[in-house]
Amino acid sequence: MKDSRIKYFTPTINLIESFTEEQTFTINAPDHHLDKCSVELKKSEGQFTFETISPILKGIQNHKEIQFERATKVRLINDDKTLYLKGANYFVNKINYIEHHSKRSRGTINALSSSAQSFNSKPVFLRCVIPVGTENKLDLKDFQKTLFRVGSATSLLFACNVNEHNFELINCKKDDFHYFIMDCLEPIEKKEFQKKCYNIILTVGLLKGDLIHKENYILSYKDNTFKEPEHIEYMSMRSSVLSNQPLITTNPYSVRIFDDDFERDENGMISDAQRKKLYDGIVDVSGEVFSKLATLFCNHEKLQRATLLYILGHSATLEIRIPNYYVALEAITSYLAKTVDEKPKRLNPIKDKNVASELIAQIKTLILKTKKNKELDDDEMNLDVLLKNIDRLNSPPNADKLAKSFEIIGYTLTDEQFKIIKDRNSYLHGSFIKTKEEDGRFRDALHLSLRLHFLIGVLLLKNVGYKGKIINYAKLWSHITGKNIEEEVLVRI
Repeated sequence: MKDSRIKYFTPTINLIESFTEEQTFTINAPDHHLDKCSVELKKSEGQFTFETISPILKGIQNHKEIQFERATKVRLINDDKTLYLKGANYFVNKINYIEHHSKRSRGTINALSSSAQSFNSKPVFLRCVIPVGTENKLDLKDFQKTLFRVGSATSLLFACNVNEHNFELINCKKDDFHYFIMDCLEPIEKKEFQKKCYNIILTVGLLKGDLIHKENYILSYKDNTFKEPEHIEYMSMRSSVLSNQPLITTNPYSVRIFDDDFERDENGMISDAQRKKLYDGIVDVSGEVFSKLATLFCNHEKLQRATLLYILGHSATLEIRIPNYYVALEAITSYLAKTVDEKPKRLNPIKDKNVASELIAQIKTLILKTKKNKELDDDEMNLDVLLKNIDRLNSPPNADKLAKSFEIIGYTLTDEQFKIIKDRNSYLHGSFIKTKEEDGRFRDALHLSLRLHFLIGVLLLKNVGYKGKIINYAKLWSHITGKNIEEEVLVRI
């Protein structure tokens, strides 16, 4: 679908390029040792680096004079611009001496702004720009996007809503370098904007398998045309996660099993019937589904962290990946049980609360009597530990709680999937696959992780109404695991 609107990016990208060009500044920090010292500022990948030379103070060199207190406001000034930062964002990590009178300090700056107030005080129109790189890891092709005009060309735009704020997500490119842009169409405070942008990126990361958020730029504008930026702020963030393991795809050819050829017509082309079959159930991610996911992550920190653990697990070693997945599965289960389950069913071994309370009280009495009669001291019988465990005597088994979450969303577990859930405790407590051969241990662990990857995806997507297909890596990578799996590579949920 083509959109008649025009989006403006050239002034935005030009300001970012001007902001990040290598320059020399003078430090303005009254009453500080570095005041009036020269500093060379360079933009490297993911952060700014600096180098400054300052006179040596007489006495013991503990280098405190070249550090800033966290709240100290610092200005960097030259003929072209003034930049602002706080001491908390200025990190010295290398120091050496120049002869006997000066020391050179180098380090990193992870946040800079062109505004002294950092446009924090009031809602304004804000745009977030994430440099992606020469490979577009944040391509919107799997989403219900529209085409809009950029000068004489067109680009992709995807609309969503996060907690009553409308956003447009945009792919932008200049000189073979890709940017991902998030525009909020209503005035918004910066902290709230940052939170919502993070959860948008987390949602994209969940679906595409790659979490790109190493650095970003936030720019403010007078109106929602986003034509001429007023101010710009830079922030370095955590490292990106590149797993190449998306949860969904709209290209069924990308997950074909290579030992199976497609049905072809007399010209050697894939037949229409085969093509129709391949695309059956393939859907673009809708704005509604995406908005529900991003809003859930924004409102429920436990769910947000579970999703982050899930994505981080994709690129971790199997020893770390499997426990990560189980923790994420348990956190999602907790959310579903508390907020989604309309008719909670008691999974406790003893269904009647009164009967359970009476039994627990009797056991406690027996424990206290035994300690007294046997004249055992606290080292010989630790009552605190025993009584806490007795209080949990009627807690439901973890496997039942985890299985219940799939019942809540309307998904029936297979026997194998239930067994995988039942094995949760072993992997959270440090155990691993018990196989004599190292190769067999790897293959079994990989298969387990791929099953968990699928189950977590089912929980998250089915909960927000997604009605498409997700990738079944246990089948797709069965040639690696050696498992004979009679399943589809793309499974409709």
